[in-house]
Amino acid sequence: MRLHDFPVLPVSYQAGRGILGRGLSGDIRQAGADAETILAFKQGVPSMQERDDHYHQDWNSLATELIVLGHQPIRENDHVIQLLGVAFSVDASTGTRPNAWPLLVTRRANLGNLDLLLSRTEGQPDGAMRWQLFVQVAEAVYLLHACGR
Repeated sequence: MRLHDFPVLPVSYQAGRGILGRGLSGDIRQAGADAETILAFKQGVPSMQERDDHYHQDWNSLATELIVLGHQPIRENDHVIQLLGVAFSVDASTGTRPNAWPLLVTRRANLGNLDLLLSRTEGQPDGAMRWQLFVQVAEAVYLLHACGR
């Protein structure tokens, strides 16, 4: 089964591993895939429009992210996270009918996120490495904006 050219993956995050971070459209959770790979799972946050109820949610932010990351030039760029697929987290504790919430699945960056890299007290990147990071982020942002025209 595929969703917008991405496979639906039979995996989910491990609740005991904690939250990696929080973004505008959801929490980032994690699970080990093998000895070298940790997967990151972005949980969508429903927009909770006035018309929404507990079973019918508006997932515009997550759907938009799926569409953007599925755009071929963005998928091919080394400076934008690669979406591996979509998974679902089933929550059976919400009444008589279980809910399946969508998750976007990527690989977790081995060295953490950009904030952690730049704010650590030891082993901070030197000026050349900071410049290289700046250029890579700028190229990724430029591509995202160029594809939105």
